[in-house]
This record gives sequence, structure tokens and C-alpha cells, in this order.
Amino acid sequence: MCLAALGTARLSTARLSALGRPELTGLRSYLADEASAGSGMMILEYSAVATTAEIQAYATPAALAHVVLSQGVEEAASFATQAARKTLRLTDTYRQVLACELVTAVRALRRRGTPPPPGTQAARACTRARS
Repeated sequence: MCLAALGTARLSTARLSALGRPELTGLRSYLADEASAGSGMMILEYSAVATTAEIQAYATPAALAHVVLSQGVEEAASFATQAARKTLRLTDTYRQVLACELVTAVRALRRRGTPPPPGTQAARACTRARS
């Protein structure tokens, strides 16, 4: 699961990065406001990349760990508990990556004056509540 989440988190950060490129969107760099010298959504890109790096650390298979137990008699530690803990930590981190992409996409739509697609009411309500 962690490896699958890593792949989609990387795609999410790539899409987020593309939304900040004026040659692709026709909007200001990083979706910045016209009236300010601010960096727009750049901080969200940094946040998404940082959390993707955390996911990469969680995605290292626990089975790669090796330990000898019982005075050298056993070598069958599964590290299943550690894998489960990493997966739980990953879920919050993964949500952060997706939230960064969602907020950036909504901002891009607003900057273009494009109405969001049908069926996105819950996501829009979430971004309105937090922006």
C-alpha cells in the first residue's frame, strides 16, 4: 500500500507543479495574485514535495529489515507491527499531499473563472472552509 501511495503522491505533486507553470495554465506563475508580489501557491508545492519525501521513507518495505533473535537461533522477525505503524502514519501524510493539490486546483479554476466540474461540491466545500 505504501508503494502505491508513493506513486500517486508523486503524480499529485507533478500535477500541482504543473498548475504553477504559466506556459501550461495561462495564469501567473504559482497562481499568484496580480496585486501582490507574493509567491502564490509555491508554499503548497514545497509542502507537497516534503510530505511526498516522508511517504517515500514510509514506503521502504519493513521486510528489508533483518534481525537475529533468541540468541542467534531465530531470524524470522516479520516487522509486521512496524509496517502497520508506517501505513497508519502514511495516511495522514498522504492526505496532506492530496489537500495541497486540491487547494491549488481550486485556486486555478477560480483564477480562470472556470466553474468547477459537477460532482465536486464536497471538495469545494472543504476548500472554502479552509481558505
